[in-house]
Amino acid sequence: FDNLKMKMHLKTSGVSDANTEKLIKELKGCNIDWVSAGGDNVPEASIGFVKRGDKYEATINVTSGMSKAVVAGQKMIFKDTEGAGKELALRLFGKGGALEYEKE
Repeated sequence: FDNLKMKMHLKTSGVSDANTEKLIKELKGCNIDWVSAGGDNVPEASIGFVKRGDKYEATINVTSGMSKAVVAGQKMIFKDTEGAGKELALRLFGKGGALEYEKE
């Protein structure tokens, strides 16, 4: 099934700097078919970034194409962006995880 890509629309808000852009680039490199607009049967991922000191907090919300909340208000705090985009991709699909992400 690894050749199947799920369509998803991405909206981001909040802090936009080199670190968040690096994370988004890694996220967009994952096996997801990113579309430019939501619509029928296309889930929408919304990620808000806030910087707190030397760490970032991402708030993740995903609604289904039928406007049903799939992931609601999940938080992920990260300092190092390496691997954080891939972790975020998993959380868009409800994986869950520790509040603070640390690469292994």
